[in-house]
Amino acid sequence: DGGLASDFLWQGANDYAPMLALPACAEWWAAVDMEKATQRNTHVLGAAVSLLCTAWGTEPLFPTTALASQLLMALVRLPLPSRRVYTSADGKAVQDFLYSHRIECPVKTVNGRLYVRISAAPYNHLADYEHLAELVARASLRWDEVLGEL
Repeated sequence: DGGLASDFLWQGANDYAPMLALPACAEWWAAVDMEKATQRNTHVLGAAVSLLCTAWGTEPLFPTTALASQLLMALVRLPLPSRRVYTSADGKAVQDFLYSHRIECPVKTVNGRLYVRISAAPYNHLADYEHLAELVARASLRWDEVLGEL
């Protein structure tokens, strides 16, 4: 018995796909121009944060300042009643609700409030965030069903 490290030294099955795909990925990013793609994604994220905050009457956890303009993720507070402290179980319930409507978006709990963690990638478009905004706005009429009794 070699201990814990020895027990997990050998993998059962190696997956070389990421290493084999790396040259094609690097070639794609070179053709797309990574700097332009990053600028585009940053622009989409900023527009998405504005869209969600306006639609929900909420705010991002961190302001979208020049410093944050290079980030490709943001936390936007969900429009939930503020009469209680929300837990990670509530966040999971909302995340499962979103997933049941074909939206893959993490929901995080910060200081008793729930936030969607949105990101931007080359395949994201503003319409994706519009769909999220509309679904959450419709759900806000029935959060008690999504989260259980408030």
